[in-house]
Order: sequence, then C-alpha cells, then structure tokens
Amino acid sequence: SNLITENRDLESIISTAAFRTTGYRPVSNGFAVLTEIEWFLKSSGLSGSNFRLFSMILGGWEISEGIIFRVRSILGMGSETVPAYRMFGVGGLGSVSGHRYKIQSGSTMEQVNLELVFTEEFTQKGFLFKMFYDGGRAYSPSTQPAKLLQGAGFGFGTSKKYGLGI
Repeated sequence: SNLITENRDLESIISTAAFRTTGYRPVSNGFAVLTEIEWFLKSSGLSGSNFRLFSMILGGWEISEGIIFRVRSILGMGSETVPAYRMFGVGGLGSVSGHRYKIQSGSTMEQVNLELVFTEEFTQKGFLFKMFYDGGRAYSPSTQPAKLLQGAGFGFGTSKKYGLGI
C-alpha cells in the first residue's frame, strides 16, 4: 500500500521554490521569485492531473536617489477540478485596486502591479509618495477569458524596514 496515494486524510502536497538577490527588500534594488506547485490528492491521487501552479516575480530598481520602480507579476494556472477554495482570485487591495475583493476567480490568473515610489529620502518630508497601475484577470479555460481588470492611483505613507506603510 502506498501511504501517499492510499491515505485519503492527506489532501494535497505542496512544493515551493524561492529565490532572491542578496539584500532584497521591497523598497530597494533587487529581484525575487516564488514558485509553488500543489497536487490535490483527495479526488485523483498523485498521478492525476489535479494541480495548481503559482509563480510570482518581484523586482525593484532604484532609478535615481530616492526613486524606486517596482514591479510584481503573478501567473497562476491549475486544472479545472481544483477545489473551489483553491481557485485564484483577482480584485481588491493587494491585487487590482479599485475593484471588489476577488471579483473574478478561476483556475487561471494573470496579474501585474507597477509602482513608482518616491521615498522619504526623495521627499525629505518624512513620508513617501507612490503612483501605481494594477492589471489582472482570473478565469477558467472552459469559459471565455475574463475582461482585464485595471486600476491606477496614488498613495502616501511611510516606509518600514521591510516594506511600505501605505
């Protein structure tokens, strides 16, 4: 008996690979990649095609002193039999701003977030300013590809050691 495929108390197996450049932080120069694959065992066993793949690429480039260009790209795909609670969702804060939380969902997703950040060193006022553009969509291949959601705006805040306090 194979413990992994016979024991139905095990729902999934997740494998993650992550990489980042030395000293990577969200508000500096650097590059990071996170890729995760998940196999769902409850319905098909390990040999089935019931899977979910997620990949995120983050980059930051200091264009000039105190001005950082940041990009985040997320791609996701999975079998259409992935459990509903593991479907991808797009929309809302941290995804595509200006839209309802997870207004679109499905087994496939594409998302990009672009930001131009003027740090506290640039403003010299103890706050930072950023402009952003978000775009993305989520859908299942058996349906029409969803309309591209888009959002743009600006924000004020302070920087923290490992991120933005916006």
